Amino acid sequence: MSRRNAGKKDKYTEERIEGARDKRDAARQLLSKDIDPGAQRSQLKTSLAEAKENCVEAIAREWHGIKSIEWAPSTAPLRISRLEKHAFSYIGKCPIQEVAAAEILQLLRRIEKHGKHELTHRVRAMLSQVYRYAIATGRARRQVSGAEVKKGPGFRSGKRMPAQVVALAVVSRTSDRWTPGSHGPVR
Repeated sequence: MSRRNAGKKDKYTEERIEGARDKRDAARQLLSKDIDPGAQRSQLKTSLAEAKENCVEAIAREWHGIKSIEWAPSTAPLRISRLEKHAFSYIGKCPIQEVAAAEILQLLRRIEKHGKHELTHRVRAMLSQVYRYAIATGRARRQVSGAEVKKGPGFRSGKRMPAQVVALAVVSRTSDRWTPGSHGPVR
C-alpha cells in the first residue's frame, strides 16, 4: 500500500482478504485430514471437464459429426436443428448418465402437444441413436430413450394414434362392403 492509503481499507480489499483467509482455512482443514488440496482441485477440474464432455448436447454433436457423412447433404442440418430446437434446450447440458426416461418422455410430450407426431417420433429415434452411441463409447451404461419411453402411457411406437384414425378404422371394419386386404369397397 502507498503511504497515502496506509490507514484506509476499502470494502473490496476486505472482501479479497476474507476470501483468501477462507481458502486458507479450508486448505488447512483438508491437510488435517491428510488430503492434498492441490490434488483435490485438479481432480475437481478433471471431473468438471468430463461432465462437460459427457453432456447430452456434446455427445449428440459428436454423433452427428460422425453420422452426417452417411446422410444426404440436406439431412444433416435438418437433424441437428431438430435436436437443437427440441432437445438441447431441455436436456442438452445434463450429463447423459443422469437423464431419466421421464425427462425424455416429458420432452417428447411437449412436441406432441403441438400435434407434431411425426417430429416426436423422429426426435425420439435420434435420441435413441445418440444413447446407443454413448453406450458404444462407454459414456452411458443404459439406454433411456428407447424401450422405456416407447412403453410410456399414450405412446404407440413413439406416436399417438389420433382419435379420427381410430374412429375411421372402427367404421370401416364394421362396414358391410369392406373386406380385409381390399383397398376399397367390394364390387
